Amino acid sequence: MDGVGEGADHPFLAARLAYKYLDGDVGWMARDNSYSALCLYHSRGTAKGYKSEPSKLCWADKLSIKYDPWFFYLLRATLSGEIKEYRKRADEFGEIKFDKTNIEWYWWSHDRMIRKAYNHDTTPPYEGH
Repeated sequence: MDGVGEGADHPFLAARLAYKYLDGDVGWMARDNSYSALCLYHSRGTAKGYKSEPSKLCWADKLSIKYDPWFFYLLRATLSGEIKEYRKRADEFGEIKFDKTNIEWYWWSHDRMIRKAYNHDTTPPYEGH
Protein backbone atom coordinates (compact mmCIF):
# COMPACT_ATOMS: atom_id res chain seq x y z
CA MET A 1 0.00 0.00 0.00
CA ASP A 2 2.95 2.31 0.52
CA GLY A 3 5.29 1.66 -2.39
CA VAL A 4 5.23 3.71 -5.58
CA GLY A 5 3.02 1.94 -8.10
CA GLU A 6 2.01 -0.56 -5.45
CA GLY A 7 -0.80 1.35 -3.82
CA ALA A 8 0.63 4.61 -2.52
CA ASP A 9 -2.01 6.42 -4.55
CA HIS A 10 -4.87 4.30 -3.21
CA PRO A 11 -6.58 7.20 -1.36
CA PHE A 12 -7.06 9.20 -4.56
CA LEU A 13 -9.74 6.95 -6.08
CA ALA A 14 -11.88 7.14 -2.95
CA ALA A 15 -11.28 10.89 -2.71
CA ARG A 16 -12.38 11.40 -6.31
CA LEU A 17 -15.52 9.35 -5.76
CA ALA A 18 -16.30 11.21 -2.54
CA TYR A 19 -15.83 14.52 -4.31
CA LYS A 20 -18.07 13.51 -7.19
CA TYR A 21 -20.90 11.98 -5.16
CA LEU A 22 -20.73 13.56 -1.70
CA ASP A 23 -18.96 16.91 -1.58
CA GLY A 24 -21.25 18.98 -3.76
CA ASP A 25 -19.79 22.47 -3.99
CA VAL A 26 -17.41 22.20 -1.01
CA GLY A 27 -14.46 21.75 -3.32
CA TRP A 28 -11.75 19.22 -3.95
CA MET A 29 -9.58 18.54 -0.92
CA ALA A 30 -11.05 21.37 1.12
CA ARG A 31 -9.29 20.90 4.44
CA ASP A 32 -11.31 19.27 7.20
CA ASN A 33 -14.70 19.96 5.68
CA SER A 34 -15.03 17.64 2.74
CA TYR A 35 -15.50 13.95 2.25
CA SER A 36 -12.73 13.96 -0.34
CA ALA A 37 -10.24 15.26 2.25
CA LEU A 38 -11.47 12.69 4.76
CA CYS A 39 -10.70 9.92 2.26
CA LEU A 40 -7.49 11.38 0.89
CA TYR A 41 -5.90 12.06 4.25
CA HIS A 42 -6.75 8.67 5.72
CA SER A 43 -3.28 7.79 4.46
CA ARG A 44 -0.60 9.12 6.77
CA GLY A 45 1.83 9.27 3.86
CA THR A 46 -0.54 11.25 1.65
CA ALA A 47 -1.41 13.62 4.50
CA LYS A 48 2.29 14.20 5.15
CA GLY A 49 2.91 14.81 1.45
CA TYR A 50 0.27 17.54 1.47
CA LYS A 51 1.53 18.95 4.78
CA SER A 52 -1.73 18.05 6.48
CA GLU A 53 -2.70 16.01 9.50
CA PRO A 54 -4.18 12.56 8.97
CA SER A 55 -7.98 12.60 8.93
CA LYS A 56 -10.17 10.92 11.51
CA LEU A 57 -10.67 8.14 8.99
CA CYS A 58 -6.96 7.28 9.33
CA TRP A 59 -7.39 6.31 12.95
CA ALA A 60 -10.68 4.51 12.34
CA ASP A 61 -8.99 2.57 9.54
CA LYS A 62 -6.14 1.52 11.83
CA LEU A 63 -8.54 0.65 14.64
CA SER A 64 -10.79 -1.47 12.42
CA ILE A 65 -8.50 -4.44 13.01
CA LYS A 66 -9.77 -4.49 16.60
CA TYR A 67 -13.32 -5.29 15.45
CA ASP A 68 -12.63 -7.27 12.31
CA PRO A 69 -12.48 -11.06 12.75
CA TRP A 70 -8.94 -12.28 12.10
CA PHE A 71 -10.01 -14.61 9.27
CA PHE A 72 -11.73 -11.76 7.35
CA TYR A 73 -8.71 -9.53 7.73
CA LEU A 74 -6.30 -12.23 6.57
CA LEU A 75 -8.57 -13.16 3.66
CA ARG A 76 -8.74 -9.55 2.42
CA ALA A 77 -5.03 -8.95 2.99
CA THR A 78 -4.20 -12.13 1.08
CA LEU A 79 -6.55 -11.42 -1.82
CA SER A 80 -5.31 -7.83 -2.19
CA GLY A 81 -1.67 -8.87 -1.93
CA GLU A 82 -1.12 -6.46 0.99
CA ILE A 83 -0.02 -9.22 3.32
CA LYS A 84 3.12 -9.95 1.27
CA GLU A 85 4.21 -6.31 1.42
CA TYR A 86 3.35 -5.89 5.10
CA ARG A 87 5.07 -9.12 6.16
CA LYS A 88 8.15 -8.38 4.07
CA ARG A 89 8.47 -4.89 5.56
CA ALA A 90 8.00 -6.18 9.11
CA ASP A 91 10.81 -8.67 8.50
CA GLU A 92 13.10 -6.06 6.91
CA PHE A 93 12.63 -3.76 9.92
CA GLY A 94 13.43 -6.66 12.27
CA GLU A 95 9.97 -6.59 13.84
CA ILE A 96 8.63 -10.09 13.14
CA LYS A 97 10.34 -12.68 10.99
CA PHE A 98 8.86 -13.74 7.67
CA ASP A 99 8.99 -17.39 8.73
CA LYS A 100 6.22 -16.80 11.29
CA THR A 101 2.72 -17.88 10.31
CA ASN A 102 0.15 -15.44 9.01
CA ILE A 103 -1.76 -15.86 12.28
CA GLU A 104 1.31 -14.97 14.37
CA TRP A 105 1.93 -11.94 12.15
CA TYR A 106 -1.74 -10.95 12.42
CA TRP A 107 -1.74 -10.88 16.24
CA TRP A 108 1.52 -8.94 16.28
CA SER A 109 0.07 -6.44 13.77
CA HIS A 110 -3.27 -6.35 15.60
CA ASP A 111 -1.70 -5.12 18.82
CA ARG A 112 0.58 -2.68 17.02
CA MET A 113 -2.16 -1.07 14.91
CA ILE A 114 -4.48 -0.63 17.89
CA ARG A 115 -1.70 1.16 19.81
CA LYS A 116 -0.96 3.37 16.80
CA ALA A 117 -4.64 4.27 16.39
CA TYR A 118 -5.19 5.18 20.03
CA ASN A 119 -1.96 7.18 20.16
CA HIS A 120 -2.48 8.85 16.76
CA ASP A 121 0.99 7.60 15.92
CA THR A 122 2.06 9.03 12.57
CA THR A 123 5.35 7.14 12.27
CA PRO A 124 5.61 4.81 9.28
CA PRO A 125 4.10 1.36 9.84
CA TYR A 126 7.27 -0.37 10.97
CA GLU A 127 9.00 2.48 12.73
CA GLY A 128 8.27 3.38 16.29
CA HIS A 129 6.47 1.24 18.79
